[in-house]
Amino acid sequence: MRLFESVLATVTNLPRPQRKVLCHLMRLLLRLPGPVTFRNLSRSSPSHEKPCARHLATSVDFVALHKAAMTQVVPHLPPLIAAGQ
Repeated sequence: MRLFESVLATVTNLPRPQRKVLCHLMRLLLRLPGPVTFRNLSRSSPSHEKPCARHLATSVDFVALHKAAMTQVVPHLPPLIAAGQ
């Protein structure tokens, strides 16, 4: 989860409460079998349905999140040039 938290820290347009909710939600998704919804979050964690739904009701830039994750995980390599025969 440290990697996910560091990736979330690099996404600048994501407010801190929304980062916390996303981290908590990812932990639950990785630990719990089956579908996890806002309604059953209160059964499996101390969080309640309304705060999670409120923070995730705003749009999340998943493209920027994915790009930040890829730049941290995949090392930067110079472009390869294919030689013709």
